[in-house]
Amino acid sequence: MTAALKLAVKINSSGIKNIVAADRARVQALIKSGGSPSISAANAQLLYTTEVGVGTPPTYHKLLVDTGSSNTWIGANQSYVKTTTSKDTGSQFSVTYGDSNGVDGEEYLDTVTFNSDLVIEKQSIGVASAGSNAGLTGGIDGILGLGPVDLTIGTSSNDVEIPTVLDNLYQQKTISSEQCI
Repeated sequence: MTAALKLAVKINSSGIKNIVAADRARVQALIKSGGSPSISAANAQLLYTTEVGVGTPPTYHKLLVDTGSSNTWIGANQSYVKTTTSKDTGSQFSVTYGDSNGVDGEEYLDTVTFNSDLVIEKQSIGVASAGSNAGLTGGIDGILGLGPVDLTIGTSSNDVEIPTVLDNLYQQKTISSEQCI
C-alpha cells in the first residue's frame, strides 16, 4: 500500500526580488572564502507545509514540515479544539529552534489525520501556550517534526522520548518504514 502526504511549497523571498541573484551572491561569497563553514548554505527560500487534522472530528492546521526537528505541535495561530479523542497527558513541552525562537505549552494525545490512508491514533501533540509561536507567520500554525525520535528527549516535562509521527505510523502498521524519503 502506498500513502501520500500532500505538501504545499511556498517561495519565501524575504524581500529579495531576485532569488537567483541572491543565491549566486551566496555562492560567490562561499567561493571567495575558500569554502569557509561560517557562511550559511541553508536554503531558506522554500517552505513546505501540509494540512493536518487533529481530533475527531478533525480541525485542520497548516503545519511547517521540518525534517530537522521531531516534535509536532500546533496553536501558533489557531486554537486547539478538544474532541472526544483528546487526552491531556498532564505534561508540559518546550522546544527551542536555533538560538532564540522556541515554543512551549501542554502535551496532548490525539488523533492526527493527514488523509484517509494516513491516520494516527494517540499521537503526541504539543499545544502552544498563548504568545508562544516560535516566530511562525503566514497562517502557519505549528510544526510537523519528521526528524529522529532522540531529538524529543528533554522536550517533555516527563523527560522521556516522545514517539514521533513517523514512529507511530510505523508502530500502527500504516507505513512499512520509519525512514523519511
